[in-house]
Amino acid sequence: MATAWLITRELSQGREAHGAEPVARFEATREEARRRLYETACTHRFSRALQQQRREVFRQDPDVYHVQIEGKLATYHLRYCLSELVWSTDGPAPGHPSAGAAEAGDAVPDVWRAPDQ
Repeated sequence: MATAWLITRELSQGREAHGAEPVARFEATREEARRRLYETACTHRFSRALQQQRREVFRQDPDVYHVQIEGKLATYHLRYCLSELVWSTDGPAPGHPSAGAAEAGDAVPDVWRAPDQ
């Protein structure tokens, strides 16, 4: 079942780090979303001025890739992360376990509680 996904990028250059920025928002299955994350990590150009000499892509976990890009003038480190929409003030995400659950006001649904609690 398709659900909403967000790919974000975090950039650091030398000692300077920048916050997370959205790269793409889309609906897909988990497998399709992970494939799109991998493709994004391998091909995304974060700057039009970048003169890429070399790119290395490292998987940190199934939903995170670390990318090292050697440019003509500098080396950049990026992290591409995949996030699944699990809750919104517009209502529960379709296909998520909290879908259809009635929640009072803006209360956060308690669907991530450990099984033994």
